[in-house]
Amino acid sequence: MSRFLQAYAQYVSKTTDAPQIFGHAAGLSCLSTIALGRRWLNRGSGIKPNVFMMLTADSSKDRKSTSVDLAINLLREVDEDRVGPKDFTSEGLISLMRVRKVGKARSKLIIPISEFGRYLAAAKSYAASTSAMLCDLYDGEDYERVRSGKRPLIVEKPRVSMLAAVAYGMLEKFADPNDWVTGFFARIVWIMPEEDPNRVRYHSQPPKPTSERDLAKASLLDLVDELKKTGAMTVSSQADTDYSNFAQSFATNDYGDPVLAAQRERLLNTVWKLAMLYQIDENPSQPISAQSMGFAIWFAQKAWTSFHKIYGKTAGTSFSKLCSKIHLRVHQGGPGGTYRRDVYRGLHMQAEHFDRAMDVLIKNGALECSGAGKSILLRSIADPI
Repeated sequence: MSRFLQAYAQYVSKTTDAPQIFGHAAGLSCLSTIALGRRWLNRGSGIKPNVFMMLTADSSKDRKSTSVDLAINLLREVDEDRVGPKDFTSEGLISLMRVRKVGKARSKLIIPISEFGRYLAAAKSYAASTSAMLCDLYDGEDYERVRSGKRPLIVEKPRVSMLAAVAYGMLEKFADPNDWVTGFFARIVWIMPEEDPNRVRYHSQPPKPTSERDLAKASLLDLVDELKKTGAMTVSSQADTDYSNFAQSFATNDYGDPVLAAQRERLLNTVWKLAMLYQIDENPSQPISAQSMGFAIWFAQKAWTSFHKIYGKTAGTSFSKLCSKIHLRVHQGGPGGTYRRDVYRGLHMQAEHFDRAMDVLIKNGALECSGAGKSILLRSIADPI
């Protein structure tokens, strides 16, 4: 039975019309934040419950930043010292987390980045080392930074989560291609909106749902109290078996793409992290149950589907992006199809590029066409990626 996620979902659904999956991902980030340094799994070198969560969608309409801010504002009231800065340099963040002679080190943090596109733009110009630093902090080993003429900055046992949001266009424009292959983006759980015909749209700001927020806050505070007695979590035999079965069958074909292979391996490790969070939501004093593992696998599969689509949409070649745009436009026309001339006019592209992409999509079985002349009708016969 959910202790926090269900209450948080009720609060979010009455506050914003953001996709439900965004609220769920942000709720998991809240659980991750309060669990940092308090729960772990003694497997391999140790599995920590930190996650890098990225809410990805079109600009504005899907309330990405709102989903981040709602979670972070709640966390500030529950465990303020664990909320890191929204804007930072790598040097500044390490200085905040470092071992201190006086005062407590803030080595357990969630980093909220509601405009990750701005971070990417800055990283391109002056902060390329920040991605490598975040990778090290994610992995959780003692971190030491030494600069000439300055005393070393040491962070002991960092435990860092991240909740961020980015628009497709910003990711496409500013992401460094190396981030896809060097491990930074592989550590991220990518989440995009799902098609939901029942999604309610709020045309004006709804009244503040005070009672729902109070319930979500109280639930999270109760879990903080229970987690203060730190310790390793254990795993039920059924959950262990379910994970093994999933790992053996999960995304075995990476098409020789090192980016997909890296994401697959990281996501398999993230399943354990997610299972810990779902179990904390159910009962943090019990072993990870088959139900919690089932939820973790369900969420990881959504993340894998999202990653495939986001990667194809923002990181492919210019030609593959062109094909994706055409396929998506036709798919949005529904089962009745879309006239070729309307797709062409709507995308404002050169005729020769459009014709070549159309030829590839039809030959590869993504689209079919019928009719002739100005009445050529296109239908999507495969889901766009």
